[in-house]
Amino acid sequence: MTLLQEEQEKPQSKVGPTRHAKIMRGIVTPIFGLLAITCIVLGVLNATIWKPSTQVSASATVTGPQYVVTDPNVLQLVDDRVTISAKSRDKSANVCIAIGSARDVAGWIAGSKYVRVTGLSDWSTLSTLKATAQGTADNSEGQVAFRDSDMWRTVKCNAGSVDMQIKGANTNNAGDSVAIIDYGNRKGGSVTLDWTRRSMLNFAMPFYLSGGLLAILAVLSASVFAMPPHKRRNKRAFAMVDGIGSTQGDDDEVAAWVKNAEASAARSDKSGTNRKRRR
Repeated sequence: MTLLQEEQEKPQSKVGPTRHAKIMRGIVTPIFGLLAITCIVLGVLNATIWKPSTQVSASATVTGPQYVVTDPNVLQLVDDRVTISAKSRDKSANVCIAIGSARDVAGWIAGSKYVRVTGLSDWSTLSTLKATAQGTADNSEGQVAFRDSDMWRTVKCNAGSVDMQIKGANTNNAGDSVAIIDYGNRKGGSVTLDWTRRSMLNFAMPFYLSGGLLAILAVLSASVFAMPPHKRRNKRAFAMVDGIGSTQGDDDEVAAWVKNAEASAARSDKSGTNRKRRR
């Protein structure tokens, strides 16, 4: 039997957990455990109940002006595909929606009052603002009809209400593209923008990762971190002497431990010899 094996097989007196172990297992471990459970619960909620809707529909009511114009970049606030819907209070009115550059739209409504759609005041309501376009209105009799103007990239008209789907609002000229609605009269109506989000952030995954990390810390706090430092060193020394997990730079620590064990065994042998002589 080697000296190392004799040292391992020596009976050890039972000692209660140290103050450090009580703190780690009784305070730190439960804290990490509760935090891990909280993160996992929040992750589940973000993946189910709190998961954002893929469908965003925002609307606003318009009164007074004949025209409604969206500000640049409003069409692509949520997604690069949007459906614009306009409905007039007068079901017989000819309602039109057109897409054009901000400059062309400003030229068409010059000198006229209109309603600006500036963005979202919340996820279901469009923010609007009444304004008057700069310039002088063209009231000549030979003015081209709204739907026949070559200023628009695309235009669609219908009686009472009309809708238009726009794809690729995030193209190179998206920032310069605006929508203009002509209600045909000044009775006004409503305007709605519908987006369907095709890509959404995963809000649950960060909570899952944090919960897993906290669970690992809870296990380590109840086991490795709760052990006294000298026990951790002794266990590593035993493993290295047996050829398990040896690493470069730990030879001095193992040699010191073996030296101490040999000195302890020598003292034990010496005291046993002295006792024999006394007898």
